[in-house]
Amino acid sequence: MAPNESSTQILVVDDDKIVLALFKRAAQRVGCSLRGVESVEEGLELMMDHKFIAVITDVRLPGVGGMAFAEWLHNDHPEIPCILVSAVPDEELSKLAESVRATCQAKPLSIATVVKMLQPLAKYHDSKPTREAATA
Repeated sequence: MAPNESSTQILVVDDDKIVLALFKRAAQRVGCSLRGVESVEEGLELMMDHKFIAVITDVRLPGVGGMAFAEWLHNDHPEIPCILVSAVPDEELSKLAESVRATCQAKPLSIATVVKMLQPLAKYHDSKPTREAATA
């Protein structure tokens, strides 16, 4: 399957199904679609076939952690914004996130907080010129 160039899909990686459901509800409110997975490995697999406008990942995950995923994104897909979500944000995490041009968001999350996280991502994507407009 070829990457979907017209997608406004956001990838969320979190091993907590309640958090994934919260993100899905918020995405519906802002008018973008969302793919939620429970591991970085699943996220990497999805990224082979889909183009995402942003990635939001929990920091602490079983197996490969969210910080390693953010580092991979920074190196291989620097155009994709990344938000790291953590129940224990600290100065060290903030510095690590900054080093890979990611931002941090503290848990617990409310629907209002998640909507505020997603709105600029969807607006940024909607404001980018399409390839057709850029080459016209």
